Amino acid sequence: MLFRSAKGTQTVQTVLGGLGMSFETSTAMGPMTMMGHGATYWVPGKKVYQSVWFDNMSHNGMWTGSSTWDAKSKTMNETISGPGPDGKEMKMRMITVVAGPDAYTTTFYMPGPDGKEIKGMQIAYARIK
Repeated sequence: MLFRSAKGTQTVQTVLGGLGMSFETSTAMGPMTMMGHGATYWVPGKKVYQSVWFDNMSHNGMWTGSSTWDAKSKTMNETISGPGPDGKEMKMRMITVVAGPDAYTTTFYMPGPDGKEIKGMQIAYARIK
C-alpha cells in the first residue's frame, strides 16, 4: 500500500527532568490508523541519545536506536534497527532537522530492493497553536 500523504498528530512531552522526550503518534493511513509510542533519552555516560519505538502496525516487535545531535545544524542523526515487514532485522537511518520551535522534518532512509539505501519516507511536523 502506497500513501503519498497522510495527516496525523504527534504529542511530544519532555520527561525525566528534560533528559528525554516521549512521543504519542496517530496517523490516518488509508482505511487504517497508525498509532505509535516512542521515547528518546540522553545517556550522559555514552554521550548519545537512545530511543525506542512501538506501533500497532509493526507486529514483529519494537525498534531501538542511537543518535547524535548537531546543535549547529539543528540536526538529529539516528540509526535504528528492528523487525521489518518480513520479521527479519533491518536497519534504517533517520535524519531530523529542526526548522524552529514550531517545525521539524524527519526523513527515513532504508534498504531498497537491491540492498542500497533509498529515501523511504519524509514527515513534516508543524505545531498546532
